[in-house]
Amino acid sequence: RSVELRRTVPALMACNGKAGLEWLDVSNDRDTTAFVRRAPGERSVLVVQNWRNETVETTLPQPPDGETLLSRGVERPAPSTLRLAPYGYHVIHLK
Repeated sequence: RSVELRRTVPALMACNGKAGLEWLDVSNDRDTTAFVRRAPGERSVLVVQNWRNETVETTLPQPPDGETLLSRGVERPAPSTLRLAPYGYHVIHLK
């Protein structure tokens, strides 16, 4: 499924100078990474990943609004907060 997304979602295609990458500050930045990928004229994609072997909770700078493309072990206890299972991830096609 992730390979299919890379082929069909322009913001996830290889960064070749046309797509942008923005790292986000998250509340739990030692255990979690979050970034937004952009492609000119296309919808952006938010990716949040837990790199630990235990559940983590992280707060994003703003609530993500869009369609979930790919997800594993994610709960949303509050609009800007994600609870990610061990090695969990969330990929959202932003509006």
